[in-house]
Amino acid sequence: MGVTNTRAGVDTAYTSTTDGRLMAVNSDGSKVGIGLIPNSATGEFGFFGLDSSDNLIFKIVNGVYYVYDIANDKNIMQFGKLPDNTYGFAVAKQGKNVSEIF
Repeated sequence: MGVTNTRAGVDTAYTSTTDGRLMAVNSDGSKVGIGLIPNSATGEFGFFGLDSSDNLIFKIVNGVYYVYDIANDKNIMQFGKLPDNTYGFAVAKQGKNVSEIF
């Protein structure tokens, strides 16, 4: 995993040279990080959050904030640049991606 820093009763932070990211791990297993977005098919770089099961719950890429519903892996909220190239905030219905409402 690279360099690991641990303090008793507190969270863990580590850097990974193999997967190109810096992450902080909470005591419940949830993580926040910067670097290559985990499981990104296109190698996106940005900020991200994972739940304790390593599901992507949010990412910020190129100034756009994406929020995911882990039950169905859908992008349910988006802030910043929207799929129609305007800027704002959009929320999709349950089970839909933001891109499906444009």
